[in-house]
Amino acid sequence: MMVPWWVMLVAFWVGGLAGVMTMALMVAAREGDDHAGAA
Repeated sequence: MMVPWWVMLVAFWVGGLAGVMTMALMVAAREGDDHAGAA
């Protein structure tokens, strides 16, 4: 099964973007918990 290079590029970019957004959400949630605990 041959996949065009741009399909892999788009899949990699979308996957990376989703990973970054998920990491940012997790970090924001953890910081929010820390702030709530401190307050």
